[in-house]
Amino acid sequence: MKKTSHIIFAFFLCFLFVLLIGWLNLNWFYFSLKSLLAIFFVIIFYAILPDIDHKSGTMTWFFLSVGILGVIAGIFFIVLNRDMNFSLLVLILSSLLLLVTLISANFLKHRGIIHSIPVGLLSVVPLFFLFGNFSYCLVGFVSFYSHLVGDGYLFKLW
Repeated sequence: MKKTSHIIFAFFLCFLFVLLIGWLNLNWFYFSLKSLLAIFFVIIFYAILPDIDHKSGTMTWFFLSVGILGVIAGIFFIVLNRDMNFSLLVLILSSLLLLVTLISANFLKHRGIIHSIPVGLLSVVPLFFLFGNFSYCLVGFVSFYSHLVGDGYLFKLW
């Protein structure tokens, strides 16, 4: 599937998932303009995240750009003697992002380990710390999983 197809399929599966949760009266989702906008970006991000192992993938180039900008910003903050803890955090996280992206794109097989359920589960953990709400993790995982299903991997564990 192409990037656009993955995103459309993820929106469809997430819509069905939210309808199912509503039908079961679980009340896991509280909708506001802010939460809908966040869910929108979570769906897009996680629908194409598994293609980080593709050298010319959108996520690969996005992460490389963010990583390089973060390293430059971290060094810039250190030179300006700004908050040293924040500067080091930006520098370390950006370096890790670059490292993971370069390893994924250059040394991991496309549709290999990154295209697996355990990686999908691990990848949504930051959403809980970012939003403090489990429902965003569910939406992220459904989007990630939709990518696997779109690529023909219904139950891929590794």
